[in-house]
Amino acid sequence: MNPLLLLGGGHHCRACIDVIEAGARYQIAGIVQPPSKGTEGVLGYPTLGSDDDLPALLTQTPNALITVGQIKSPETRRRLFNLLKHQGANLPVIQSLTAYCSRHADGRSGLDDLPRDQRAAGVGGAPRRP
Repeated sequence: MNPLLLLGGGHHCRACIDVIEAGARYQIAGIVQPPSKGTEGVLGYPTLGSDDDLPALLTQTPNALITVGQIKSPETRRRLFNLLKHQGANLPVIQSLTAYCSRHADGRSGLDDLPRDQRAAGVGGAPRRP
């Protein structure tokens, strides 16, 4: 299995962990989150550092998934996406075995489909360019 970093340790991260564990493609290396969120792990996975540690972490684990949820604004997700792309990270598509994905959907890097989500054409995934 390929090691995978998760960026963000909140509730969306927990849902993503369930999907990743159900598959057999990636092994979660750990969580990356701001120091203000603490150093406690998530569901048994350690916190490995913060955004400042990404260059070193990505040399060992080049696969990363943005697991920050989106409540009010996509800005944090966009910032992380741009930071990861700038660092040369691989952003795999993580799809639940029970997710439905339209054949017209945009399947760009960084997409996470949770169980029973319906990914409609032109919806979700990597942030859109303005």
